[in-house]
Amino acid sequence: MSFAVNQCQRCLHAVYPARYLCPNCQGSAWRSIPVRYGRLQQCTRVPGSRGDDAYLGTLQTDAGPIVVARLAGTRHTTGQRYALRLERDALVAEPDSPDP
Repeated sequence: MSFAVNQCQRCLHAVYPARYLCPNCQGSAWRSIPVRYGRLQQCTRVPGSRGDDAYLGTLQTDAGPIVVARLAGTRHTTGQRYALRLERDALVAEPDSPDP
């Protein structure tokens, strides 16, 4: 399932989570725009009780807003590009193929 943020129809400022008024122009008309990618800013490991550690990351989306997502895999590098998707109402970031 795809992930989306809201974009102000007046000034095109994107926000997440949703807001009633645009923090940029105070507009109140929004449209949903899909966001497919983001770049990792920070990562943290959350130790699991049975060695099944989880990784959480802060990602700057291509649309602008910063989101927190569960990171797939175990090797993560700041600046790495990730594909974003919703999985059972949770945001998941999967490492994208290396930049050319």
